[in-house]
Amino acid sequence: MKLFLDTLGPTAFACLLTDWSIIERIEWDSSLREYDTLLPKIDELLNKRQFTTADIDGIIAVVWPGSFTGMRTVVLTINAIAYARGIPTMPLDVDTLGDGLGWGYPRIRSANRREVMIRDTADSEARYVAMDDIPPGRYWGYADIDDGQMRDISIECPRDYDRFFRTLVFSPAPHRIAPLYVKRPNITLISREKTPGIHLLQQRPG
Repeated sequence: MKLFLDTLGPTAFACLLTDWSIIERIEWDSSLREYDTLLPKIDELLNKRQFTTADIDGIIAVVWPGSFTGMRTVVLTINAIAYARGIPTMPLDVDTLGDGLGWGYPRIRSANRREVMIRDTADSEARYVAMDDIPPGRYWGYADIDDGQMRDISIECPRDYDRFFRTLVFSPAPHRIAPLYVKRPNITLISREKTPGIHLLQQRPG
């Protein structure tokens, strides 16, 4: 049984998988409080089927891009469980998740309280845009934009995880997962193609 975690959106999601089918799921409003919501929610999810972490044989988590504190919390929690139980882990980036969920372009993601990160096409690099300068149009992804800034902006965020798992191949990282952040001081945006440990979506044969 595998544990999947996606805490990057406004609503966090976790589920248990057997043969790539969801057998139990849970969603919650983390409100940027992963530090005191993540572990209790994992326990709640496992308890629904009277499982423990000893029943997990793999952990899959979306770990990029995210906030500094949020990503550290998620990664530390995953690595602690994985180390204690000897469980392999697989990190995913949000574009890999979006590809599997059928998101289009351009894609948008909150970067901080004043900026968003926009990726116009699959072949382009992400760029930072101030909240007040977001071009009108339709976007895919999620961003914390208040009503006064939405103007002619719409954001689609379909989350059909059943579809995503139909094409996912478990490819564990060779080492522990490392947090990768949306933005931190003195660090430029890292392309996922150049980032070790980030796994791109693969098609499962047949």
